[in-house]
Amino acid sequence: MRAWVLGVSATFAIALAVTLSVTLVLLHDSGDDGLNNAQCATAATASGDFFPSSSRLSADASTTGSTAALVEPSVAFSVTYNTTFKVVRTLPHLSGVPAKTYVLYQCGTTAPTADSDGTAFASGTQFFSVPVKKVATGLTVAIGFIEELGLRSSIDVVDPGAVHAPCWQEDEETGDMTGVDATASWNSAANAYDTVAAWATATTDFDLVITDRFNTAGSGTDKDVNFDASEATLGMLDRLEYVKFLSLFYNMEAKANAYYADQVKRWQYMRDRITYAQSNGRIASTYTCAWVEDQSYTWAGVPYVSFVVSFAQFEQDICTGAGLTTFIPSAAASGATTHSYSTMAAFHAAIANVNVIFDKTYFDTPSTTTKASVYAKLGFDQPSAAGIKALTSEGTIIRMDKRVSDADPLVTHSSASEGLDWFESSFAHPALVLSDLSRLVWLDSVDGIDAPRAGCSRFFRDVKANDTVVKTTAADCPVYDVARISGACDAQLDEQGITLDKLYGYNSPASMVSVTASFLIAFAVALMA
Repeated sequence: MRAWVLGVSATFAIALAVTLSVTLVLLHDSGDDGLNNAQCATAATASGDFFPSSSRLSADASTTGSTAALVEPSVAFSVTYNTTFKVVRTLPHLSGVPAKTYVLYQCGTTAPTADSDGTAFASGTQFFSVPVKKVATGLTVAIGFIEELGLRSSIDVVDPGAVHAPCWQEDEETGDMTGVDATASWNSAANAYDTVAAWATATTDFDLVITDRFNTAGSGTDKDVNFDASEATLGMLDRLEYVKFLSLFYNMEAKANAYYADQVKRWQYMRDRITYAQSNGRIASTYTCAWVEDQSYTWAGVPYVSFVVSFAQFEQDICTGAGLTTFIPSAAASGATTHSYSTMAAFHAAIANVNVIFDKTYFDTPSTTTKASVYAKLGFDQPSAAGIKALTSEGTIIRMDKRVSDADPLVTHSSASEGLDWFESSFAHPALVLSDLSRLVWLDSVDGIDAPRAGCSRFFRDVKANDTVVKTTAADCPVYDVARISGACDAQLDEQGITLDKLYGYNSPASMVSVTASFLIAFAVALMA
């Protein structure tokens, strides 16, 4: 196995040398006489075309930019291209998510006063000169996308309170990023967080402030952009599409297209391997999963019991991809993504036949959260839990806090906590999520199916085995950067895929070649970041 893998690595190196120049052309040569939109327009170029088809988003999982001016790559947003500006519209597909219009005009040109057909822009339209250069974020969900697009250097201000990414920790601690505490009070009347004065001051002259519909770390200005990738109605690949949304503000659509296409192929290939193994009886096809959380609390001395089962679309996608059937309570309301139980006994009875339980319960310090802690919270140490399949040899209990930060930013922070990698990298790395879960549920004892390599995201830990949490710090930055730039994490996915193909007899050389080619493109993109 090891010798064979070395051969594959050598093949990657040779293929990379052959294809790198082609890849560079793909990412930088418009091929249709478009202008370089990484540079601002001049008097000589201001009337040229900065957004030809090669510089546009693709409408699907292809790497080729759209020839149509209107591109609808997502359930969450659309974009219409003109020669010197593009109009991004968020779509009101989510309950409570307001539709927004963002006009992004090429730097060096004048902001348009109307759309290309003369139609006036909607009231409240926000204008941005692109590519943006100076950006702030208090949202961890954007970090994985920023990393994969190679845009870390554009982040000048960050709320480091829950940041996991080691290189962001390092940049905040060394002063390359300014850390500001954006912890805000909840405004019930506005259904949003109040704007923090210190955060608003720190981001006064910024090009872009990444926030969400709840004004999390918002500046209260027209430079705020809603980044709602964590909405419960979005599936795993819907969440991944936000790499395309972010790229629009940096004029990096070609890079986003390549990354999205590569990740979709990897997700689908891993999913298909599991499906094939089940169809041939190699692994069980009857296992179920449930995402649960203890939300019980005490108010004015009165205890309120609430055990919640959730089934957000992305949670269902993860289970389905791993060959598991998501448990959705029959009593759940139509269109709901959660259902709660007011007694522990009812909760235990509902999940009795579930094999794989994902525990989402909040703990102040995940690094000190043990099997006993989890069992106590969920009542798994009580008589009513007897017989729950997940507690037997037919199941497992999983938490999503395998890797957390050290909760020790440079700035004095009112609510610093151990930030989970899950809330950063899972959005940008759906295939790694599926691989990590499949390894834990089905493949933990298979030779050649190893835990993610150093510097690669790892999300899940086995509670029943009392698996420990790993803390990452600023000192881990070099390891993570090497893994990202070298493509080591995706290379491991390829190697594990080969092992599974041999183990289960899965044979799809065309797919493997396609995935490998995508890996080479992604690797070349990373080298250029």
